Amino acid sequence: MADVGVRELKQQLSRYLDRAQRGELIRVTERGHPKAMLGPLPGRARVEEGVAEGWIESGSGAGLRAIRRWKSSGRILDALAEDRGE
Repeated sequence: MADVGVRELKQQLSRYLDRAQRGELIRVTERGHPKAMLGPLPGRARVEEGVAEGWIESGSGAGLRAIRRWKSSGRILDALAEDRGE
């Protein structure tokens, strides 16, 4: 985590916003005392960010098999116990 004083933050705001957007946490201090935190917005997944910025490509899902539903007239636990020989 980086520390930055209020004066430097004002002078180089764009630089620190870019760092925060990339995921870095920055503690803002005033006269050496912590006053605020600057960081990425919560809830935005790193993968979504990568897709938006173009350094991750979304897959098409081709080649994935569909999961078939298991059909049974009995209870799953009974079938499992029978399969185990219990």
